Amino acid sequence: MPGIVWKGSISFGLVSLPVQLHSAARAEAIHFHMLHRTDQSRVKEVWYCAQENKPIERAEVVKGYEMAKGRYVLIGDDEPQKAPVVNLMEALKRSLKASAEAKTSHSKQPPAKKRRAV
Repeated sequence: MPGIVWKGSISFGLVSLPVQLHSAARAEAIHFHMLHRTDQSRVKEVWYCAQENKPIERAEVVKGYEMAKGRYVLIGDDEPQKAPVVNLMEALKRSLKASAEAKTSHSKQPPAKKRRAV
């Protein structure tokens, strides 16, 4: 049974109404296993080396980022895997400065000549 998320009251002048807010869903997840159709045994995932053309153990697998074609930077398990920190104020200042420079460069151009109707 879902629990009460919030409990309070709403007042209209001298009339006060009790209110309870209940959660509408439960946090549950369903997990499936991959099975072999004929004997219903669990299927194992095989890690395969494309260069050596043979299966490898999970312990031999590492994470890496491709910097150039065929060149990788390896990421170890002990290294934090965080996205780079972006200073929002600095990014905003740079963006505003670039847009201001773009506006001033457009205003320095001479106005287009008008053609007379013949």
